[in-house]
Amino acid sequence: MPNIPPATKEELLAAMRRFDAEFRSLPRWVRWPTRADRFALLHDGKRYPVKFIISLATSYSVSGFSGGNEANTYVGKRGLTVITL
Repeated sequence: MPNIPPATKEELLAAMRRFDAEFRSLPRWVRWPTRADRFALLHDGKRYPVKFIISLATSYSVSGFSGGNEANTYVGKRGLTVITL
């Protein structure tokens, strides 16, 4: 499986702002997290879907990389906090 394209912490934070502005109110995300979701980014008291934020920041498909350890390590190395749901 290919590596996730690079993104800076600032690009990931921008993706979180974009998520809040454009996606959080959509039906798919209003119901998030679901029972199937295991992890979330935690920033400024809000939870974010790890893979989707990476995808927004990198324009890389969420199906192109795994969640869990791969995605969590990616954001953790950039100083972001992942929590277990």
